[in-house]
Amino acid sequence: MNPLQLSAYVHHHYTPLSCPGLSRYHYVHPAIGYVFSGRKVFHTPKSRIVVESGEVFHVASGEYDVENEVGLSAGRFHQVLFFYAREGMRQAFLSEHLLERAREMCLGCRHSGDVYHYPGWPALHRFFEHTERASSVLLEDNVLSHMKLCELVHLLMSHPGCCVSRPLSQVYFEDRL
Repeated sequence: MNPLQLSAYVHHHYTPLSCPGLSRYHYVHPAIGYVFSGRKVFHTPKSRIVVESGEVFHVASGEYDVENEVGLSAGRFHQVLFFYAREGMRQAFLSEHLLERAREMCLGCRHSGDVYHYPGWPALHRFFEHTERASSVLLEDNVLSHMKLCELVHLLMSHPGCCVSRPLSQVYFEDRL
């Protein structure tokens, strides 16, 4: 399997108060995503997790009830998702220092169950914008898609306090514990 599967999803609504509603999604692989506009709501048996526009998130593989809500200002819901295979993620780790640091949970973490999310920052926003524009090339070239996954992992793990890096580091450390 290609270590990276990219999915860009844009949903337009012209009436600002309407939203697509609750849908059930089965994530075969874990995913890292970024919400450009609107908000994403995960409904789990234990909680309701809201990922706002401008936030990055990680979701474990599994089945989720999800609402993709249209943003009032943009009139659309827009996200980009990276689905990754565990083997590809292990290969993406290059720095033991980043891995050790990611083992510590951030103080402001809003983790609940299998979904982690954290406010995005400008470099991350630009990364997802560029990735979406280059998606057709990335999906055809395994080397480029692997490089993009490595770039994303390092971007997330090098940002102070970004708890989205925690489940990524667990992929690496699970064989060592």
